[in-house]
Amino acid sequence: MESLFVLLDELNDLHGKKEMSRVAEYIDILALKRPMPDVHPLQEANNEYFPGLTAKAWYEAEDFEWNAAMRTQSSEILRELTELAAQDARFSPYEDPGSKDLGWPGWEIYPLYDPLGYTKGSARCPKTVAALKNAGHGPRQGMFSRVRPGAHIQPHSGPVNYFLTCHLALVVPPDCGIRVGDEMRHWREGEALVFDDSFVHEVWNHDQEERIVLIWDIWHPDLTVEEIAAIQKIQQVKRGQSRQTAQTA
Repeated sequence: MESLFVLLDELNDLHGKKEMSRVAEYIDILALKRPMPDVHPLQEANNEYFPGLTAKAWYEAEDFEWNAAMRTQSSEILRELTELAAQDARFSPYEDPGSKDLGWPGWEIYPLYDPLGYTKGSARCPKTVAALKNAGHGPRQGMFSRVRPGAHIQPHSGPVNYFLTCHLALVVPPDCGIRVGDEMRHWREGEALVFDDSFVHEVWNHDQEERIVLIWDIWHPDLTVEEIAAIQKIQQVKRGQSRQTAQTA
């Protein structure tokens, strides 16, 4: 963890201690040198918690600049999804990027990007990738997500609070829904939902048809440009540390 404090010194020199004050707290939390702050009771925080960000389960898609364009492009995105199905493109069981644990039965994805960049399969969906780029997506994961009839993704939460998760509804049968925190909502085809997945959430499909959405992540709107750049550098350092640990194990 000492390399993170070396990085903090560099960030302070570059941006100033005032601008990096929350980043300094974040690094202290990562290094277990500062106790976790009190969090929302429906939010499951770990030592990846970034302090000082608004904590609420749901956000309104219309508050984001990309929303109108994404709604306009939804028909083209659906067309590319339909072409994937016609080509028997492989949807795989969801795998947690951190733990590598498989998700729940009936939850399958077609990945488009991950922390390492765009996947090979994303080349088959150029309009979808262009829409994601225009939306200013984050670096975590983008995918088509399919929930089979009868599937129930049990209550769970994401590991960090500095991303929000976006769903663009593409194929939505009547009897399916999503709960984030203590509020349930439903998808509408061609429209987006935005939520903080560090809150406990679950998804169900009680219908006879599958539900498919486009999922991507965005940076939490309370973050500054400098804080986003700092988080990215911190994650690069952590990935390097993980590789070194794996090589020496």
